[in-house]
Amino acid sequence: MAQLGKYQLVAEIARGGMGVVSLAASRGPAGFSKLLVIKELKAELVEDGSFLDMFLEEARLAARLNHPNIVQTYEVGNEGKRHFMVMDYLDGVTLAGILRKQSELFTLPMHIRVLCETLQALEYAHTLADFDGTALGIVHRDATPQNVFVTFDGSVKLVDFGIAKALDSSVETHAGVLKGKPAYMAPEQVAGDSDLRADVFSVGVMLWEAVVGRRMWHKKGDIEVLTNIIKGQIPTLREAKPDAPEELIRICDRAIAKSRDDRYRSAADLQADLEAYVASTGAHVSARDVAKVVATLFVEQRKKTREVIEEHIATLKAGREPKELPSFRPQLDDPMATPSGATPRRLREAALLTPPTLGKTPGATAIPVVERMDGLGLEVASNRRKALLGVLALVGIVAVAGFFAIRALDPTAAVNAAPPPVSSARAEPTFVVPATHEVSLRVIPASARISIEGVALSNPGKRTCTEGQSVRMHASAAHYLSTDRELRCEHDETIEVALEPEPAPAASTSAGPGSKN
Repeated sequence: MAQLGKYQLVAEIARGGMGVVSLAASRGPAGFSKLLVIKELKAELVEDGSFLDMFLEEARLAARLNHPNIVQTYEVGNEGKRHFMVMDYLDGVTLAGILRKQSELFTLPMHIRVLCETLQALEYAHTLADFDGTALGIVHRDATPQNVFVTFDGSVKLVDFGIAKALDSSVETHAGVLKGKPAYMAPEQVAGDSDLRADVFSVGVMLWEAVVGRRMWHKKGDIEVLTNIIKGQIPTLREAKPDAPEELIRICDRAIAKSRDDRYRSAADLQADLEAYVASTGAHVSARDVAKVVATLFVEQRKKTREVIEEHIATLKAGREPKELPSFRPQLDDPMATPSGATPRRLREAALLTPPTLGKTPGATAIPVVERMDGLGLEVASNRRKALLGVLALVGIVAVAGFFAIRALDPTAAVNAAPPPVSSARAEPTFVVPATHEVSLRVIPASARISIEGVALSNPGKRTCTEGQSVRMHASAAHYLSTDRELRCEHDETIEVALEPEPAPAASTSAGPGSKN
């Protein structure tokens, strides 16, 4: 069906083991007011309580997450027996898609910046507390290039918490069930006992691949990969690239240490070391730099898919019901998806999707590209002592990373986190990409701690914000008065804040008025 509640389905983006992901538009008297993404549980799985529970658990968890580096979930609902989630439409591509281009334009400092933004998202999820202050203990468990999204404004979003685990989860992972992608799994995750340091390990693998320029487990199948991980036979950065900078070797070795006790204690700690390394090299990478490269690499793909979407949108606007939704499901022709010697079944797929420019307002163009990568659940029929002696069965637990958003704005309106209200005016709607700015923060003394909306930054640090957005900054340091400031995102700027020292304690006056000095 091309209709789901108040949403008009525009195109099918992806279809996996549990769900169908579609591009959709919210409806209103003035036409389509906003492009969104809808993930719907497959109709044949609704009657199975276990699948419905997993889908609702993902929705419940996604709805709690509100962070600039995590895809936003707007609505969780159902229409009869159709269960769905409504999410941001991100204007960009996955990190995996960027890497497949193998372009020198995407430099190592850019790659590290993307990883640092990903670590900020993980740190937020790891430290998120419930309303009563109880830690939720969220672990993503699938932090991979397929689930890191880079938008065309240079922002980075972590997507797909479909197999994430929280301490208060009502859905249990059965013994012998392994969730995630083998190539990025920590040893303890393979054993079924993961915590936040498993996510640190995954980012460590991505760092290894960023420096070396290839997959860590190139040309190895799943069973061989899992066997090596369990044995702790993880290739070091020095072995793969002896001329790598010593500091990067140190950072990477610590991030992918076999024992989690030897790893970074938090995503924030790993981020701090990576940012310090980049700063020591003198490299400066802005969100604008990343945006320019990503847009350049994907200009042709965006152009090719625009025509298909424009034709379908024209059909909808003319009031005609299309015979079927155009499909942007991926073609299985990606040599990077399954390395030579891996299991025949594809572990991940990729698709490009480019919505058209809707509206004729000059300059109001939106040419988003979407790339979706399928995750995979792996069932290991074995006990922990005999891991991998059983049979590996690939099952379709989908980790969809097509969480893509483009905000439809009135030219005079501020950017809002939620979908804008539908206007009753008859003017043709316009889709535009909201402007972003980069804010650099520096607090004196250098030992001061900085956070924006509760997310820790390095000092000095940088954040990308959406024009019109207001955020609250907090800075504190020992023996100084802490301060809170509201920052409004209106242009690129550098902000310096000097904390005031705490007042000195009053001098003691034990001597009487007649005493001599």
